[in-house]
Amino acid sequence: MFEEKSRSLVTDFGYPGDGKYSTVGTNVLASQVPLHTGDTTKAAYIQYRSMPNATRQGSSVQGFEKLIGSKGEWGKYNKCYHIQYKPVCYPWGALFLNANPALAAYRRNFTRESLPALTVDMTTSSDVLRQIPMEQVKARAWGSMQPEFGSDFSLMNFILELKDYRSVVKAISQNGKFFDGLNDWYKLFKKVLYPTKTEHRLDLTIPAASLLLTHNLAISPLMKDVVKMAALFKQEVGKAQVAFQKAGAVVQTTHYSEVFTHSDTRVTPYGDYFWKTSGTWYRTKYTATMQYTYDYKMRPDFAAYCKYWGLTPTWETIWNALPFSFLVDYLVGIGKAFAMVERDEMVKLYERSYGESTKVIKTFGGHFTNHSRIHSLTFWKAETLEKCYDVPREKMNGILFSGYTASIYHRYPSTPYKGLIIPRIKGPSMMQSMNMLALARLLWR
Repeated sequence: MFEEKSRSLVTDFGYPGDGKYSTVGTNVLASQVPLHTGDTTKAAYIQYRSMPNATRQGSSVQGFEKLIGSKGEWGKYNKCYHIQYKPVCYPWGALFLNANPALAAYRRNFTRESLPALTVDMTTSSDVLRQIPMEQVKARAWGSMQPEFGSDFSLMNFILELKDYRSVVKAISQNGKFFDGLNDWYKLFKKVLYPTKTEHRLDLTIPAASLLLTHNLAISPLMKDVVKMAALFKQEVGKAQVAFQKAGAVVQTTHYSEVFTHSDTRVTPYGDYFWKTSGTWYRTKYTATMQYTYDYKMRPDFAAYCKYWGLTPTWETIWNALPFSFLVDYLVGIGKAFAMVERDEMVKLYERSYGESTKVIKTFGGHFTNHSRIHSLTFWKAETLEKCYDVPREKMNGILFSGYTASIYHRYPSTPYKGLIIPRIKGPSMMQSMNMLALARLLWR
């Protein structure tokens, strides 16, 4: 049996729902920024929320919502179809760092941005789902949700990450341009300390590129792995194996998601608006959800130790052993695909339920970025009404704070697709693009 409900929607102001905000901002001395945390921004947000002095006006655009759902037992993966369209003007607070670190930062305590004029067609259609290679996505979902004994740390991959950096350094050193770059730095310091009337051409892009690669390919991964190792040293492999076995008797829930962008016209406005983009973002989020239990056959101590510390050879580690394989992974997720293919031979999986959902979303207006100058961001938490939360940097990018949103959500019981796992073709991230450009700059000029 299906139930259908519908209603009209006005501008969603979040909490409080009256559109009020505070125009009061706070300068934070540069010396105080290291002491400032996300909790500090959150505390200021809550404080100034209680003393607003201005109000944003809602949009004249009329929104709507329609829900069609099947009745079923609570907690079950019932069929659901949901359509929504509405203007939004949510409250937020943030600490913005100055471009010059020596100058004061600025905190917006509890604010809202005015709604932009609606200048685009917000029509949203499920037809865009035809653009998604659904069988490939479903296969990756099934492969990624398999339970496996071990930890998040792999000693073999840790060693191979150092190999990536060693391969880069070897290639750079063979053509001599790396050392030319170091010589440019020497010339620069010599020029600063002992200025002369004769000007010398200095190409600082080469040493800058070498420093970027050193940080991204060696220092940063090394520090992350050292932190993981320190946490793992506190655990005993035997206890971890027993805990993993016991967990199999309890129903577990796991999720897998992929986002596909159909169009994206967001751009950063002119001026010092590093923290936001304006425009339209049209995308689909696919999510698979599985509930399961499993049986686990205990490994001998040495085998468990090797598995836990990532000393067992896998197809992923073989791939990572190839020179410059990380560059290929920037464009095609071959390493991740190999990881999805791997199965723990000591685990027998029992599926309890399996379902999928697609959410086609179109947003227009102001979206947050995850720029490094956004020290901390506090945003309204829709799930608990009056509460707010400190947004992690990896989740800042793309949050709509003022504009219009339209979505079509479809959830349905399904069966997993256990076919061939094909790597997803993707574009490199900003940091990966910088690594590629830095490497190209060092090898060719």
